[in-house]
Amino acid sequence: IDWSFAPIVPAVTARSRWRGLRPRSRGRGLLLWGRAVHGRGMAEPLRVVSLAPDGVVRCIRVLLPGDRLAFPAPGWLLELPADCRAPRPGQRLTAQPILRSWPAP
Repeated sequence: IDWSFAPIVPAVTARSRWRGLRPRSRGRGLLLWGRAVHGRGMAEPLRVVSLAPDGVVRCIRVLLPGDRLAFPAPGWLLELPADCRAPRPGQRLTAQPILRSWPAP
């Protein structure tokens, strides 16, 4: 099964990680390395996809405005608009970056 979503912006600085997609995702996704995300300042829920370091989808949860989600192990976290179709657990995702450099974990 194929899955795609664009645009996905990598959070490469502490400021971009802290800011996230707030106040609204505006159809964008955010990719960051970590094990927890927050919904402070958000005006809408997000769908959060937890990925293993190799890109395999571990689980998918909904993050409500003002809440916090923590995952048992660090990995890539993909924040998406709540109304988008999510990938399936066990599916391996790959990125086709359009940036000159991609953030390392």
